[in-house]
Amino acid sequence: MPIDPASLLSSQKHRLIKLTVQTESDHELLLDSFSGHEAISQPFSFDLALLSRDPLIELKTVVGQPTLLEIELANGAHRCIHGHITAFNHLNNDGGLSYYSATLS
Repeated sequence: MPIDPASLLSSQKHRLIKLTVQTESDHELLLDSFSGHEAISQPFSFDLALLSRDPLIELKTVVGQPTLLEIELANGAHRCIHGHITAFNHLNNDGGLSYYSATLS
């Protein structure tokens, strides 16, 4: 039986990796995947692949927003990365989902 991709967009409450960013949308932006780099005394940058049920998130309302990327570690502790969205793009829509990319710096 096929799974409705939109049904995967439940609350972030039980996710191991959570993204918190303020948008004007009624729907959350959920993290699908991320990659990036960080180093001592160097600026960090993470590329984020995001999902939402909202196909109309205004790009200009997300850029510059304070953002928290929270990773739950194996020991139950949390690794928090605080930054701002410095780039945000709408990629496409498919099956009730909208795909976005963003840069957290």
